[in-house]
Amino acid sequence: MKDNKLSSAEIVLLAGGLIALVVLQIVFQRPAFFDEDDYLANVALLHQYGFGKQYLVQLAGSAGPLYSMVHFLFEPFTHLRMPYTRWVNSGFLIGTTCIIYFTLRLFNPQQRFYAMYVMAIPMTYTVGGLALTEMPALFFFSAAIYFLLSSTLHTTGKHGLLQSMLAGFCMSFAIIGRQPYLLSLTAIPLLFTWKQRWRSNILSLLLILTFSLALPIYVFAAWKGLVPTIESHLYKDIADAGVFFRPDFFLLCVFYFAISILLIAPRFFRLPHDRQSLLKWSACAAVIFACNFIFRWIALLPAQTLMERIFVSAQLKNQVALACGSIVIFSSLYFGVCLYQQLQRLQYRKEMIFFAAICLVLAVSCGKITTGFSSMYAAQAISPLILLGSFFYRQSKYNLVRIAFGIITGSLSLVSYFIGT
Repeated sequence: MKDNKLSSAEIVLLAGGLIALVVLQIVFQRPAFFDEDDYLANVALLHQYGFGKQYLVQLAGSAGPLYSMVHFLFEPFTHLRMPYTRWVNSGFLIGTTCIIYFTLRLFNPQQRFYAMYVMAIPMTYTVGGLALTEMPALFFFSAAIYFLLSSTLHTTGKHGLLQSMLAGFCMSFAIIGRQPYLLSLTAIPLLFTWKQRWRSNILSLLLILTFSLALPIYVFAAWKGLVPTIESHLYKDIADAGVFFRPDFFLLCVFYFAISILLIAPRFFRLPHDRQSLLKWSACAAVIFACNFIFRWIALLPAQTLMERIFVSAQLKNQVALACGSIVIFSSLYFGVCLYQQLQRLQYRKEMIFFAAICLVLAVSCGKITTGFSSMYAAQAISPLILLGSFFYRQSKYNLVRIAFGIITGSLSLVSYFIGT
């Protein structure tokens, strides 16, 4: 039987991806830019007001207070200078990878080193290489998933209750780091649906939800909403214009999920294909392309600066953008169908249902962020994507090629921020 553990070459190459990320941080010691300087300015508020209502009300940016709390704690070591401040995120990335390793030991121990495939996802390099808000929240979210799964294995006694409380505690920090994680609470009951020990299951679930919401409720009450007070008018203006949900952002997020799974577990997309099914999918693709060109649902121009130089004609540029948008729609649909059929094939294993549900609700949250879309929003699902992909890992001679592609793409993306933003 073929050995389906990671090869030593894969482990070395994935470790090389982390080394490449740190090297780029050292080479490009650019001062804080993009969203870094805006969010780091909140550390001064914490010095001035402490963790209280005044600090929360004056918080800048759309993310929660976790980021400034983290950098407040690390300030004696980083002095908020680069690259040290960015190394905080690199440390959280390493911590997240370790947590995913221990999570895999709970339900898929043979594939525990698959956690290193975090470095094959291009989105990792931006959120782990810059001093942005996603990485600390992702760390606590990953820890929450670990304790959640552990609590399902120990639903009785003090140990089970402690695991439930720790899961809620970590989830509360994840939510005040990136508010979209609030939606992931809707997926938690899926882990507690079996009939045995229903009383202890209910108690565990109540503990998790109580601890998860305690801190966020305090923060949201100070804001009088789900976003910082200073940013609330922007979302109100968009809502007043009649925009409450962006389906195109939802599909873009799912598309990024599909690309990530293609790089880390392409076997996920292997469905039984006969001639009839191929004809159906071809017809479906043709309809999607035709409808997108007519109704202009999604127009996406990847590597926009480069594309604008290649396609001088505005009309041709628009046609390329619509074609790329059609690919996004088709890929998202195909990902959804594959996910459903793989759930069936694995007999609706509860862990897989849970990871799939988390990805779905995080994609929904992208649709609710009506101000714009960023691949970094999709990066919030890196942990469940890795855990989901672990079910479909197989050794292949092409694994190293896909890993290398992910590392190169992610590294170039990080470099593009350093030199082009």
